[in-house]
Amino acid sequence: LAVAKQRGIIVNAVLAGNAQDTERVWRDIAQNGNGEFIPIPQDGGQIVTIETPFDEDIIILQREINGTVIPYGPRAQQKRTESKTQQLASVAAASPARASEMASFINKRAKVTSEAVTGDGDLVADVAAGRNDIAKVKDEDLPDNLRAMKPEARTAEIDKQIAQRKTLNEKLAALVAKRDKYVAEHRKNTPKASSFDRVVE
Repeated sequence: LAVAKQRGIIVNAVLAGNAQDTERVWRDIAQNGNGEFIPIPQDGGQIVTIETPFDEDIIILQREINGTVIPYGPRAQQKRTESKTQQLASVAAASPARASEMASFINKRAKVTSEAVTGDGDLVADVAAGRNDIAKVKDEDLPDNLRAMKPEARTAEIDKQIAQRKTLNEKLAALVAKRDKYVAEHRKNTPKASSFDRVVE
């Protein structure tokens, strides 16, 4: 919660079920995180998925954004970051609407975090957000392609990916806005369901 406050992130607490002892803790979390306490049914309720005409284009753009990710850090962390960039493809294969929703969520976070994937391990996001400096990253923590470059070439490559991601995110934000409008209009004509999707929308 302390890190969330430092980064200006609101923490909502969603409680599935009605356990009173858990509810007290969840309410404290929401209060300390400047968020909301949100109770939902134990089973999460009915899952609501709305397909939109923008899903395919959103997925395509997010794939391009994922291509700007440069994993760094210990090898295990680099592997985890690489895996995250591949999650969109597997989700899209099962449910394009869910993949579009996931990309929309990341795009909205990117305005603050510069992230293309959630969590640590993306050098482009960390440099863009001022959390790290390419000149301070140890050679052993760099991916092979950057390690083979001279310092000035590394900086140029990072700057290139930052600029490309910014352009792609701007395009994606426009599509996300259209998607959000479409979903909102669709839900006006849909009976209100008691589910995680609806209470946190």
